[in-house]
Amino acid sequence: MQVKPENVKSTFRGLTWFGLLGADFIELLDIKNERPLLGELLTTHNIKEADVFHIMEAHSAEMDFFLTWDGKLINKAKSISWLKPKIMTPKAFMKNYVLQISGNISSNNSEKK
Repeated sequence: MQVKPENVKSTFRGLTWFGLLGADFIELLDIKNERPLLGELLTTHNIKEADVFHIMEAHSAEMDFFLTWDGKLINKAKSISWLKPKIMTPKAFMKNYVLQISGNISSNNSEKK
């Protein structure tokens, strides 16, 4: 099994850039209705602004994983049902996903011999 990188399209990046021009531009460009989600992360979940923008980039691009060493952020993200990427530490990612994939590759190769 070979994992190939994908090109992803995040609409949130454009939303944040055009946000500098004013609220009217945001309404026109918010094609995925992401602005309310940003507000929810900031107010309801009390996540820091810098983290919110990174999380929304990953969510908008429909990424599967968001890696961080911030344990508080990981715990807060557990209660957000709509959030697309799984937020975890790099160590947890390696343990749960990379090692499983490499183990499956090794066992598949040994079965072929």
